[in-house]
Amino acid sequence: MKKILFLTALSLVSAAFANDYATFMKEANEAAKAKDIAAATAKYTQAYNAAADSKQKYSNVMKHAEFLRDMKKIQEMTELLETELRKDLYNNAMRQHMLWLQATPFMWDKVKYEYALDKLNMALAMDGASKSSILYGKIAHYAAMIHSYHKKDYATVITLLEPLTKLQKSSYMLYQLYPMIANAYLKLGKKEEALKNYQQALIHTKKMKKKTDKIAQKIKELSSEK
Repeated sequence: MKKILFLTALSLVSAAFANDYATFMKEANEAAKAKDIAAATAKYTQAYNAAADSKQKYSNVMKHAEFLRDMKKIQEMTELLETELRKDLYNNAMRQHMLWLQATPFMWDKVKYEYALDKLNMALAMDGASKSSILYGKIAHYAAMIHSYHKKDYATVITLLEPLTKLQKSSYMLYQLYPMIANAYLKLGKKEEALKNYQQALIHTKKMKKKTDKIAQKIKELSSEK
């Protein structure tokens, strides 16, 4: 009987915490929508403390960090994610997502892009998200953009992205990967390989119902040179 009463009490407490978490998250998201930094931060913190498990904490941290990023509170976002990454709470896929988000504000910074690349490389080296997942594709894509834009290292772009085209099933990712690979081959003077990848880019760009003018023009130019 005592065991039944204990389990019942535990269930009621868990339900109360779940309700608190949902309420705090709703209030935090409303404050975030209103761009009230102080109120949103307070509510996200309350929700985090009321979270029942690592999944809820992860969801909370990502929402909070995205809000801070959008509010240009980059130092606060970085500190939040660094703190959580030091905790033994999250699986590797969650940690990869945090590292990816941590990198995003610094990708185009001419001084701090190495910091972003370091975070992305940490995520790529970590066993977690499958290489066929959109998350892994995004991480590799962002790393490739840094290698292309800042380092002009087109060979590494190809090394990073080309194997993923055989694993990724999402046209959303493929329509982003193929143009980068094609451009990298073109920069290296390998026009035949560039043409093949632009042709694949055209297929997936059409599937995504995006504009195809630039890719079609590249195909026309490269085809005329054969």
